[in-house]
Amino acid sequence: MVAKRRGKIINFCSLLTFQGGLTVPAYAAAKGALGQLTKALANEWSKDNVQVNGICPGYIKTDM
Repeated sequence: MVAKRRGKIINFCSLLTFQGGLTVPAYAAAKGALGQLTKALANEWSKDNVQVNGICPGYIKTDM
């Protein structure tokens, strides 16, 4: 994408990107890291017209 000077990347984050979670420290750490990676790549690649965004859906009721 950088070589072609265009592209879009969408990362699926979660609310735990921004807050700690009870009983899910590894998940929260991974989502926090993904949030920071999204920001870093957006900053680095914006000059090459590559858009990097993250979406963070809210809580969804499931059987889990």
